[in-house]
Amino acid sequence: MKNKYSECRRNVMHVIKLILKTIRRGLKYIRRYYFPTPKEKVLKKFDDDNGKKRIVEYPELDENSLIIDVGGYIGDFTAEMSARYGCLIYVFEPIPAFARELRARFGKNKKINIQEMGLGSQTVEESIICDGDASSLHKRKKTKSESGIDVSIIDVVEWFDLNQIGDVSLMAVNAEGGEYPLLDRLIDSGYISKIENLLVQFHDIYQKDAEERMNRIQRELLKTHRPVFQYKFVWEKWKRK
Repeated sequence: MKNKYSECRRNVMHVIKLILKTIRRGLKYIRRYYFPTPKEKVLKKFDDDNGKKRIVEYPELDENSLIIDVGGYIGDFTAEMSARYGCLIYVFEPIPAFARELRARFGKNKKINIQEMGLGSQTVEESIICDGDASSLHKRKKTKSESGIDVSIIDVVEWFDLNQIGDVSLMAVNAEGGEYPLLDRLIDSGYISKIENLLVQFHDIYQKDAEERMNRIQRELLKTHRPVFQYKFVWEKWKRK
């Protein structure tokens, strides 16, 4: 009798949990539909505009183009661009586990060059917080579920000079906060003029002054580039004048 009661109680609790989960999902949907946050409005606009397609469409690119992918993660963007244009791609990924995945995925493609390092404003060894595609040097505090490892960062100007990089057809930057020092360095050095197309995702979750820094970078970019599209803290594309 006691066992039957316990089983019945477990079943009831399971049903209650499912009901509560459904209610929470419903309330979340209602809140997003009627009271979306500013970020959710931008994301919806991005989706409505077929943004995922817009960030990979570059009619001027071909097999002779050069792409630099900063923050390669596991290579989905690189795979799409390689399939579309068949051009030379440098992929920067400082986390060893992700870099290994990239080498396993693209090891047979001689036009995809995996750089197991980050691209930044100076050449240093730093500790990065590992959190999947949100891994970052710039989080303020490590949580219990996150781990930190030492990684290599190379000064973007130094790397350009070492590799005799001229014009870059596209630089895509999704560096979880690393975009700010990287773009500052490119702008201050004048090397930003080497970038024909710049695709960047600014992040607002790591620095208190993120919006101010983004606005300052955008003002500087206007001197050499023009905005093609801008979805605040989602994706934006700039093209050289």
